[in-house]
Amino acid sequence: MSELRCGDGHVSTAADYCSVCGLAIGGAAAAPPAPTAPAGAPPVAPAPSAAAAAPASGLACPNCGEAHGPADVFCESCGLDFASGTLPEAGQDPAVTSISGGAAPVSTGARSGTLTVSVDAGHYARMDSDGQLELPEPAPAPLVLPIHTSVLIGRAKPARGIHPDVDLAAPPHEDPAVSTRHATIECRADGTWWVTDLGSTNGTYVGEPPDPAADDPIAADTPVALTPGTPVFVGAWTRLVVTAEAPSA
Repeated sequence: MSELRCGDGHVSTAADYCSVCGLAIGGAAAAPPAPTAPAGAPPVAPAPSAAAAAPASGLACPNCGEAHGPADVFCESCGLDFASGTLPEAGQDPAVTSISGGAAPVSTGARSGTLTVSVDAGHYARMDSDGQLELPEPAPAPLVLPIHTSVLIGRAKPARGIHPDVDLAAPPHEDPAVSTRHATIECRADGTWWVTDLGSTNGTYVGEPPDPAADDPIAADTPVALTPGTPVFVGAWTRLVVTAEAPSA
């Protein structure tokens, strides 16, 4: 039987993808093209998956064949640890880095307020002027969630151990322009509120026009003071509003 070799010349023990480098046998693994940014400001693209992170890398998960970028640690699809070659055990998630962009929130053991999640047509018009994404119509009823100390806003990726408190991958409030770990909103022990963008693809906006500060996204990994009632916008159409609970007597 002849040896199986990938496009880089490695001898593979697997017939589909190279057991050495992950390339498809007979050539590089095909990957989807990178998303293009729409004309106008600001650009909006669906949050990239691992397959779209490096479309020209030619790398594929040796376990499931999912394309991935050279900097990825875990497979977006099956959770394989590329360094050790091991899969997460049942009920166990891969390691996840800290989601806190500033000082760690201190638990007070009491409910601090609520977060209202809704669809905002004005933010959609600002972010997706070319209509690449379809605004949910009719808009779903707002979702109201309690906040104790800190919430993570994003899109769930169980294979990578990402389980946001506000999961915008789930209907009816699904927003494909939200990143997996997009932002955090937290109430610290002194009662102040803070929002932190976690290096998201499409940014996090605080306030709304005519406030000049609302024209640009906040800086990544830098906590920004948040006044309850001031809207926070993420993704293509998601509006988040904190309502602080009155302090007990």
